[in-house]
Amino acid sequence: VYLGCGNSSNSGPNPNAGPVPVVYYDTETGGFITQATIGEEQIDIYRIIDGRLVIPGHDSRESWSFGNYYTMVDDSWQKTRTIPDGVHVYDMAFYNGNLFAATGTGGFGTAAMSGDMGKTWISLTPKGAERFYTQGGRAYSIFHFKNKLYFTGALFNGFSYYNNFLCVSNDATAETAVTGVVRGTRNGLSIVRASMLPGAEREKPMRMVRVNEMDGKLVYISAFIDNDHQWLPDALYAARDIGRTKRIDLPEKGILPMDIITRGSTAYLLSYKKTGKDTYENKVYRSEDMYKWTECFRFTFDTFARSFEELDGDFYFGLGCNTGYLPESTGKILRIKKVLDVTSSIDK
Repeated sequence: VYLGCGNSSNSGPNPNAGPVPVVYYDTETGGFITQATIGEEQIDIYRIIDGRLVIPGHDSRESWSFGNYYTMVDDSWQKTRTIPDGVHVYDMAFYNGNLFAATGTGGFGTAAMSGDMGKTWISLTPKGAERFYTQGGRAYSIFHFKNKLYFTGALFNGFSYYNNFLCVSNDATAETAVTGVVRGTRNGLSIVRASMLPGAEREKPMRMVRVNEMDGKLVYISAFIDNDHQWLPDALYAARDIGRTKRIDLPEKGILPMDIITRGSTAYLLSYKKTGKDTYENKVYRSEDMYKWTECFRFTFDTFARSFEELDGDFYFGLGCNTGYLPESTGKILRIKKVLDVTSSIDK
């Protein structure tokens, strides 16, 4: 079970951290193993790219001329430093034999594509819209939905320029990708904040985080952009199609969603609710249709769980913090052993 860590924000806690260790928990020995140290300020996500584990380089401690990503090869981490102007490499994906990167950039373009597995890159950002995404030009996420690939950045209300997605057509190649890119408010699409985050607070810029596709539906969390490019949770959403989105009411009022994982035809949601000055009730829900969620179990701690994972029926939780709240338990990993028969939900 691999762990994220660090802080690439210019503000606390521990601003501009790094270099950061690549750490995993060995479930057989019960120990934490430091596998490598990489020259980034934060490990935000891990991705599976063409069958290999990859870390997008969230904020390099080197020159910003190129962005990095790291690939695990034979139990060691190999750095690739080829993404032009990759100040931040927020997300990556492998789609139709091509490699894609969502970046925060100084000018190359916030959506990039490589047809030769990272040796060279082309910009997918439409010409004349190099700052296609707000926050100085940032695409935060890539997600796959119904045989298309989407890039998205910060979402604002009331400004169409700031509410665009990029959609890569399913037959795009490295040679034709730029012509295959569709801007979200053209060509019959209406991919704007109001259609993807209905009912969200109007005044603050937001992001889509923890995006998952399952059984032809999209499930994700809306989040307020906070502390530079970090985020605070808002609500849970499910979509039957792009623009056909429903804000989900969870069983308990005031509960905040934090993370989503899918196992077969079942989705699991990590959430929390602050119940006292230093008391947080963390809950895990499950759903088979994305609309109705049932509580599985809960636990109380002095902080909230920021992320979770399931392996062989055991659940693992990474405890987190915010800029205004830094308990000593931040960074601890909790394990709850086989509270659910996850295998049966996969088979079902």
